[in-house]
Amino acid sequence: MRLVPCIGLTVLSLLLVQTMRQAEERRQNLRGKSSVVTKEGAGGSDRKTNRTTMMLLLVVVLFLVTELPQGVINLLLRVLTVSALCATLMSIYSSSTY
Repeated sequence: MRLVPCIGLTVLSLLLVQTMRQAEERRQNLRGKSSVVTKEGAGGSDRKTNRTTMMLLLVVVLFLVTELPQGVINLLLRVLTVSALCATLMSIYSSSTY
């Protein structure tokens, strides 16, 4: 089933983004106001983190765009197949008993 990987990837990616943001906040706190850092040094690291986060989100969104519709279609086909099978069996059973 394709829905399980979609849900798993979404959850794990959200946890990873949350961890990356917490690490960035911790880094900012450790840097503090006492340390003198040039704007270029601070901005470069921030940009790398932002690019990594955006790349991760882009990969997740593209995966979901391609896999989620297929997962929903497969789920619907299975539900319809099972319900059609049940209806067929019920009609056979009801016609065989008088």
